[in-house]
Amino acid sequence: MDDNCHIQVDFCIHIQKEGGLKMTIKQRKRNQILSFMATIPIVSTVQVEYFFKEYGSPKKRASEMLCQMQEENLVEGKNREIGKPKIWRLTKHSRDLMGITRRPTPLTYRNIDHILSIGNVYLEVLDSGTLRSFQYEIREKNKTGNFKVYCPDAFVQTDTASFFLEVQRSPLSRSNWREKWKVAKAFFKENPSTPIITISDQRKEIVSFGAEGLPLSVVKTIKDII
Repeated sequence: MDDNCHIQVDFCIHIQKEGGLKMTIKQRKRNQILSFMATIPIVSTVQVEYFFKEYGSPKKRASEMLCQMQEENLVEGKNREIGKPKIWRLTKHSRDLMGITRRPTPLTYRNIDHILSIGNVYLEVLDSGTLRSFQYEIREKNKTGNFKVYCPDAFVQTDTASFFLEVQRSPLSRSNWREKWKVAKAFFKENPSTPIITISDQRKEIVSFGAEGLPLSVVKTIKDII
């Protein structure tokens, strides 16, 4: 079972311990943020502002909520270089509470911006009101029981579609794209009908270089297809 399947159950148990099933707005917002962080291993303060967009001063509210959650040992954060927002992840306490067994991503991970880009897509799909499931970095096993080399950024299910997601905001050379799709082709022998949605600012002919035979679509933003 996917780690995220445990989240809502654990949330309800945690809320009951706090004193009943009825949630306050603050509790609901906190749980929405925890659910987001259970899906995307590292998020930014700016991304958490999304959950307060209908209120005044979302930046202030997001910072206050994250600081309180940090005091409760639910999240831990790290400042970045000047001009970049603070980043956050779940603490071991939160991961244990939610039944998450995935190894935590270090806050010093060198591809933080890539993870944040995937988080931005998650929020865009969530905002569309069609999101059913968003599974980060699917690494499936093949028929021999070994993990496949190809690992999409996510597997997404909405009300109208299911697809593998690739987010590549930094440009790649044609040879890099060809190598990426070479690895993917072995995976798609067993998943021939599930499309790959690739978000990239590069031209389609560059992104799709070497992808012959793959169910690939290239878009600038996820909003182009949802």
